[in-house]
Amino acid sequence: MVLFGWSDPEGFVAVSNYAREHHWHLEMRAYFTDMVPERWNGDGILYSQGIRERIDRFVIDQAKRCPVVSLNANLPKGLVVPVVASDNAEAGRMAARHLLERGHRDFAYYSALGGIVSDERRSGFEEVIRASGYRLHAICPRKGSNRLVPWSDQRRRLAAQLRKLPPRAGVLALDDLVASEFIEIALEAGRRVPDDLAVVGMGNLSAVCECSQIPITSIDLRSTEVAERAAAMLDRLMARGKMTAGSERLAPGALVVRESSDTTVVRDPRLAEAIAFMTANLRKSLSLDQAAEAAGISRRTLYHLFCDDLGVTPADYLRRQRTQLADRLLREHPGMTRREAAGKAGFASTRSLSRSLGNG
Repeated sequence: MVLFGWSDPEGFVAVSNYAREHHWHLEMRAYFTDMVPERWNGDGILYSQGIRERIDRFVIDQAKRCPVVSLNANLPKGLVVPVVASDNAEAGRMAARHLLERGHRDFAYYSALGGIVSDERRSGFEEVIRASGYRLHAICPRKGSNRLVPWSDQRRRLAAQLRKLPPRAGVLALDDLVASEFIEIALEAGRRVPDDLAVVGMGNLSAVCECSQIPITSIDLRSTEVAERAAAMLDRLMARGKMTAGSERLAPGALVVRESSDTTVVRDPRLAEAIAFMTANLRKSLSLDQAAEAAGISRRTLYHLFCDDLGVTPADYLRRQRTQLADRLLREHPGMTRREAAGKAGFASTRSLSRSLGNG
């Protein structure tokens, strides 16, 4: 039985493909209709907790007689089953490092839900921010919440708190849907994205990220691989007649930069001029002498401004920006070759791009 508490199109397709290859019969009515059978005598369940208590009670009862594997670290009280999921804490750290690289010095985490998944993502995010010595600001939808906050209450409370955040803050949202809602409310509250608030989501669901009012930067949580590994684990448990196994955590995939965080925060107006020139000419052959000249400073001064404000050299910054542009082009255009992406992103050669991509 497939019992996903949240819409997970990539995971669902992966499980369906696995089922075809291994001649499973899938019980999917609950996935589509939110209904569970009164009597069921199947061999195993692939599960992720959502907000449907009736289904959670069904799974707790079924776990006494057949193996259950969860694709979500959130588990209802009384359910102890193996979990196959992304490393949420590391995903949080990735988001923090990205926002720090963009020059942010004020940060916040936002979720309308509690639970282990949210706690893990928050802890990884805040761990890196605290180590950097910068400021964390609280956004609290409702104290002790572990269920969805009503939309009207969430919108009103969040809008009031957004107005109190300092300018140029970096925000991590629980997932892409939450990030999309956050951006919508922020824009209605008069905050600009990404200039006032840079936002990062989780999951990299293309339909959500690319159809948001502001396209969302997001971290690929490898939903397809998580689902495949969960299905394989369940297969082994059913074959061996076992109920439990050790849990697995997968390292997150790439961070995909889109407009919601695609800005660099700097304090010195000369550095801002240099970065604006680099951004405008990223796809062209560009020298650091030209960037320095555009800002009206020497190459040496440009070097020190980058190191002091962003902690990187001008060459490293330029390479990172070009790598992100090339990576985006390759993702958005599956038929594009690396040679073509390298040329459009301003790399001198395909080898230079390959080295940058290999180095992350």
